[in-house]
Amino acid sequence: MLKEPVILEVAKDTYLFNLMGMQSPALIVGAERAMLIDTGLGNVDMTEQVRRVTDKPIMLVLSHAHSDHMGGIGQFEDIYLHPADIPRAKAFAASHLVDEAEPPLPQQVFVANCKAQFDKNPDNLFVIPGGVLPDRYAVHRFHPLKPGQVIDLGGRQVQILEERGHTAGEIAVLDFQSRILFAGDGLSSRFSVTAADIRTVYGDLLHIRAQSSAFDRIYHGHFGALEPTRLCSDSIALLDAVLKILSDALDGTDPGQPAGSENLRTRSYGGVQLYWHPSKSLSAQ
Repeated sequence: MLKEPVILEVAKDTYLFNLMGMQSPALIVGAERAMLIDTGLGNVDMTEQVRRVTDKPIMLVLSHAHSDHMGGIGQFEDIYLHPADIPRAKAFAASHLVDEAEPPLPQQVFVANCKAQFDKNPDNLFVIPGGVLPDRYAVHRFHPLKPGQVIDLGGRQVQILEERGHTAGEIAVLDFQSRILFAGDGLSSRFSVTAADIRTVYGDLLHIRAQSSAFDRIYHGHFGALEPTRLCSDSIALLDAVLKILSDALDGTDPGQPAGSENLRTRSYGGVQLYWHPSKSLSAQ
C-alpha cells in the first residue's frame, strides 16, 4: 500500500501530484518561482511535496474555491484565484466549513468521510490520511487573478483563462512551455455546470477553443478512484464534445434528460457527461 503521494513529471519541469488517487494538483517550475495549482483536501502537506521537486518560492493558484482543491490553504499566506471565488475561499479559511457538502460539514468531518468512502474501494492502492493539517498562517492575503493575465515564472509564462460554471470563478491555466491546459474541474469528461448560465460557460470555452493551437493536452483536477495511479490527458476532442452539448442545449436541439433529485439535466456525447440546472440554459437569453 502506498502511504505517500506520487509525483509524476508530465513534461519538463511540469508535475502532477497524485494525492492518494483523489486530487491531482499541478506544479509548473520556472527559473525564478514555481506555480502550484490547488492544494487538495488539506490532509497532505503540499509545501513538503513541492520541496521534493524544487526549492523555488511557491505561488499558490486555486483553480476554484471548492474544499477538495483549497483544503490546504492554511499552509499558504498568499493565495491567488478568480475574484468571484475569493469570498468563498475567505469564508473557508475563517471557518474550515465545507459548504459544498450537504449539509455543510467541518473540514475534519468531511475529510474523514472521504477517507471512509475511499477506503471501501477494494482497488484502492493508497492509505488515505484522515487528519487535517493545522494552519501555518492565521491570516491570508487573497489576490485576484485577471482573465487573460499572463504570469512570468522566470523564463516561463502561463496564462489565466476563465472557465466559469463549476464555480462562479473557475479558471484554467495554460502553460505555453509544456503546451498543457490545466483545467481543474471546469473541463473534464464528467462535470457539472451549477454556478453560471451555460451561455457564459459556452463563451468561456469558445475562448479557450480559440487558443487551442497553444496546447496539446488537457489535465483536469482529479485522479479516478477506480484507477488511482493512472491519469491520462485529454485532447481537444474533449473540449469539442463539451461545446457540442452546450450549443445543442442553448439552441434547443437537445435539452438533455432529467437527472436525479436535484432537478438537473444531463447529456452524454463524445465520451463526455455534462450536468446542468435547466434554469441555467435560460438565464442569459
